[in-house]
Amino acid sequence: MAQHLPAPGGRDRIRIDGEAGDIEAVLSAPRDRAARGALLVCHPHPLYGGTMDNKVVTTLAAAAHDAGMAALRFNFRGVGHSAGGHDEGRGEARDCVRVAQWLRDRLDGAPLALAGFSFGGYVALAAQAQIAPAALITVAPATRYFVGEWPQWPTCPWLCIHAKDDDVVPIEATQADLQTATPAPQWSVSEHGGHFFHGQLQAVRAPARACLEGLGTA
Repeated sequence: MAQHLPAPGGRDRIRIDGEAGDIEAVLSAPRDRAARGALLVCHPHPLYGGTMDNKVVTTLAAAAHDAGMAALRFNFRGVGHSAGGHDEGRGEARDCVRVAQWLRDRLDGAPLALAGFSFGGYVALAAQAQIAPAALITVAPATRYFVGEWPQWPTCPWLCIHAKDDDVVPIEATQADLQTATPAPQWSVSEHGGHFFHGQLQAVRAPARACLEGLGTA
């Protein structure tokens, strides 16, 4: 069990030292038990209103709690009280690595998983090779932001959640971009919900929970 996380039901608003200054974050624990690990969640595009309070992001955090894990959501640089400005994913990926290290230092060897939604899915994919998470969850990842060479493919268990009627990040484009991934991600595809899973958040929460429940403890 991780010994340096909030007590059951606890929720801490914190600042983490980042490359561009303070990174605003919220670290929360499951209500009914000590956390057996943690999930780090990346939010959607900040120039289109994305923050750590996005409903898909908070749903991923809830899935972590369902699975007995803490959740850490953070604002990218220039969002909320995080210092700096938007860096088109480059600085955001470095911040993600930095936040992951901060969190790992408090886990006492317990599992650290990584997740991201939309632009946050792109950031998570860009950062995962340095983080080496126990599992990766990408929700409608905006893979179009990868220009030129792709990052190293994840070697951990990888779940990709998508809706068939997504009109922002079309599932066909995502599947085409990820078709050469080795090993291939596991897919969880819902018929409806669009990009933001309106009225269909369970299509995110249930498979994310199942993925995280499959992680062992240290």
